[in-house]
Amino acid sequence: MSSIPGLVSITEVPDEKGGSRLAFEIDDDRSDEFFERLGLQPGDEEGFNNLVVAAINAYIAEKAKEVDNDRRSR
Repeated sequence: MSSIPGLVSITEVPDEKGGSRLAFEIDDDRSDEFFERLGLQPGDEEGFNNLVVAAINAYIAEKAKEVDNDRRSR
């Protein structure tokens, strides 16, 4: 699925508030390699969560710029 070792899947899971969460399935046998590939200590779930949130925020900010630029060019 991925060039990140140990990453098996990413799925969107609905939550009780009507939103959704991302669930990352990581192969237990390769979890240390997974975290190390991302520059984290093995098992650093908090660091991984922060990395994912930062990536999502950067993506949203970039998309917002694209929408703003598109609006201005009209």
